[in-house]
Amino acid sequence: MKVPFCIPWLFVFILSLPARASLVKEAELTPSCDGEVPVTVYRGMGAVIDFTETDFVVRRAWLGDPSRLTLDTDRPMEQGGSRVVYLRAIETLDFEGLPSTSTTVLTAIVSDLDSERTCQFPISYSDGNPEYTSIRLIDGQERDGGTASPLLATVDINNVEAGINSNATTLGEDSLIVVQVRSFIDEVRSGKVQRIAAQELDIQWVLLEELERQGALINTPAYRQTISL
Repeated sequence: MKVPFCIPWLFVFILSLPARASLVKEAELTPSCDGEVPVTVYRGMGAVIDFTETDFVVRRAWLGDPSRLTLDTDRPMEQGGSRVVYLRAIETLDFEGLPSTSTTVLTAIVSDLDSERTCQFPISYSDGNPEYTSIRLIDGQERDGGTASPLLATVDINNVEAGINSNATTLGEDSLIVVQVRSFIDEVRSGKVQRIAAQELDIQWVLLEELERQGALINTPAYRQTISL
């Protein structure tokens, strides 16, 4: 016979988490450059594409349809070293011979010390409340000194699964947090980067770390012996 592992104060832990306020969305560099990460420019807010967490700099950038956006960078691209691109929505301009479209593409030539690549970002517009105003790109490589970027920190999925399984008895399988965490586990096992999966599912990282801690305890031989008759 096994006794369900429930920690009632997980309710308190969840409720004590601060409200999400970040307008930063993290995305991997390679799928972003391949056009798999759309960028929405919110009117009055703009949008930032941030390369500062990678080794790449922007050498050149242009818009397929410049009639509805302005493009700026943190430093002149001709000087090299530009790492932040800022897009701002404007009132539609009329360029003779150039159609104005509802979407467009930002093309950027970026390079590091060893290579150069072309990135294309699908651009759309919105008048609504922004889900994000900045896309922070991560390249998945280790930094100098061999220390991985904190943006790429991971949790042990097996322990997270054990943690959420134990708490599902208390929270209920239909609980939003249980559904979200199970979706997170499925996404990660399908190959998605953990931080990105958590952000897309609106799961705070500290919650996953707590579930990992609980799951690690559950998976210890000493704990299993105490709950088995």
